[in-house]
Formats: sequence, C-alpha cells, structure tokens
Amino acid sequence: MKQANFLFLTAVFFVLSACTATGPVFTEAQRESDRQAVIYIYHPKDDQYGSEEANFLFYKGEKVFRFTHGGYTYFLVEPGEHIFDIKLSFFGIASRTKGSVTVNAKQGDIYYVKYREELDRVETWSTGTMVGASRITRANIQEVPVEVGSKEILSMRYIAPKITSKGTGQ
Repeated sequence: MKQANFLFLTAVFFVLSACTATGPVFTEAQRESDRQAVIYIYHPKDDQYGSEEANFLFYKGEKVFRFTHGGYTYFLVEPGEHIFDIKLSFFGIASRTKGSVTVNAKQGDIYYVKYREELDRVETWSTGTMVGASRITRANIQEVPVEVGSKEILSMRYIAPKITSKGTGQ
C-alpha cells in the first residue's frame, strides 16, 4: 500500500511540475551590441483562471515554445516593430490566435511583456441528464511598464526558445 501511495504522489508531482517552468531563476540578458533592445516575455501563475493547457508563444510566425506558469524568455532585437502571438493549445497543437502584442523597440531599451489568462465567461450546458459549466478564458498579453515588469519577473524561471532565428535569446 505504501508503494502505491508513493507511486501515485510521484506521478502527481511530475504532472504538476510539467505545468511550471523549471529553468534557472531570472538573470538579465547580455546584449551582443548597444544597438539591440531586450524584450522579456513572462507568464506568472494565473491564479484561479489559469489555462488548463498552456498556450504557445509565436514570434515572426514561428512557434517559440509552449508557455508554462512562472516562465520567461527574452529576445535580443534590432530596433523596430516586433509582434508576438499567443495561440491556443489543443492537445499540443497550436490553433487559433488568442492574443497579440506589438512592441516598437528602440535602440538599447528594455521592454517587458506579460501574458496571463483571464476569465472571459462561464458557459453552462445540459444534455438532459447531465449539467456542467466550462470556464472560457482569454489571453491577455500586453507590454507593461519597466518598473512593473522588472519586479514581477524576478521570480520567473527561464524557458529556452525552441527556435534559433536571429533575434532570440539563443
């Protein structure tokens, strides 16, 4: 019986930790040149309205990774317009865009973009014999002031981008 409890608790731990970022705690990005701007994107824990399945971050039309609670990444970019999209994750497949943000980066500046899931509405349903309710969330991805982002990101853990395009933190 003790072995079954141990196996159950171990499985629960691995499932829960898969939903949370596990990389190193935040450190400042090192720029390759003074011309570059830094864009940090982070996803704090979504209180009670968190998405059951993490959504994907896209940059320049490429999937960067599946976002996890408490995670961040950064992009070293040239000055100009940079668009980031959050796409719905459905069983590991990215589908429709849930939210977007455009950062107009200036040479040498630092930007913080925060992504959260927020409650949009609750839908109830009935089949005649069963009833239920579903939480419908919406992505809230927006640039936040430096004084806010620079404090909130301190407890986030790094998530390495899965793309190697010029302009990412890798």
